[in-house]
Amino acid sequence: MTTVHEEDAQPMQPPAEPGAPRNGDKAALTPGRKDGLRQGRKDGKRKDPAQLVADVSDLMRGIGISIGARGDVDALPLLAGLIGEADAVLSAAVVQLHSAPYSYSWAEIGQRLGITRQAAQMRYGRAITHTELLLSRCLADLAAHPDSTAREIGRRLDLPPRDVFRALDRGAYTGRCQRWRNPGQAWRWEIPAAGGDQL
Repeated sequence: MTTVHEEDAQPMQPPAEPGAPRNGDKAALTPGRKDGLRQGRKDGKRKDPAQLVADVSDLMRGIGISIGARGDVDALPLLAGLIGEADAVLSAAVVQLHSAPYSYSWAEIGQRLGITRQAAQMRYGRAITHTELLLSRCLADLAAHPDSTAREIGRRLDLPPRDVFRALDRGAYTGRCQRWRNPGQAWRWEIPAAGGDQL
C-alpha cells in the first residue's frame, strides 16, 4: 500500500472561473500579452538602438551567407544597396542630431564617429544643405497642394518618395510642416496655419 506523506499531498484547487488563466498558460505569464496575443506598446517607449543595430547586423550577415551558399551572383547589387541605405540612414541621423532641438556640435558628432570635427562637417554638412534644399521644394509644392502624401509630392517634383518624407520629417521638427493620417492610410502633409495647433 502506497503511503502519501502530508508534505507531498497537493491541495485541491478550486475550479477556475470561466476565462481565467490556467497554470502554465504562457499568455498569463508573459507581460504585455492578453488572450495569447502581444499588445502594442502604449507607453511610447522604443526599442534600444543598440539592440536594433545588432538585429540588423545579424540580418545582413544572414543575407550575405545565403547569397554565398546559393551562388547567387545576381543578388550582389541588392546587398550593395544595403550599404548605401545604411550610409543614407547615418546621414539622416546626423542631420537631425546637428539641428534643433538637439543641436550637437560637429566636434561632438565627430567624436562619436571617430573622426575629426572638420571631417564630420565636410561629410555631413553637405547632407544638411541637400536636405534643406529638398525641404524648400517640398514646402513650395505643399503650399500649392495641401494635404498631399510624400508619394504625390515626389511624383510632382520627380523625387523619390523616401527623400521627400525625410525632408518633410525635418520640416516637422522645426514646425514648418505637420503630418496626419487616417487609420490604415498613408501620412498626409500640410503647412500649419499661423497660430494653429500642430500635430
